[in-house]
Amino acid sequence: MPETKTSGMPVLVFYLGGVLMAVDAAEVDYILDRGAALPEGGEAASLSRGQKVLMLKGSDPPRGVAVEKILDVAFLTVESVRPMPPLVRSVFRGAAIRDDQVILLLSLRDLPAGSDLRDGAFQNPS
Repeated sequence: MPETKTSGMPVLVFYLGGVLMAVDAAEVDYILDRGAALPEGGEAASLSRGQKVLMLKGSDPPRGVAVEKILDVAFLTVESVRPMPPLVRSVFRGAAIRDDQVILLLSLRDLPAGSDLRDGAFQNPS
């Protein structure tokens, strides 16, 4: 039987504002814990217990999004992702169903600096 190669991407799955979401793992540079030193000074002290900050790869100044709980890294096939309506397409790449749950695919790169996503986005002051 010939081997078939499925295209897709690894995603980091997490909760944000009580909603199951994911981001392309390639967009995340590193993850900060509560109280960790932030790039160029400061600390992630304003995070609630258990929150983490997903830091965007290649952003200048460094920025990221505070999330409630990181679940795992999963592989989503291209076929499993459904497009979003135009109104929210600038921030959400699409939605996928995994284990009977809808996962919204968030684009960290397309978030405007200083965006307030219920739990809050972080932008390091320069």
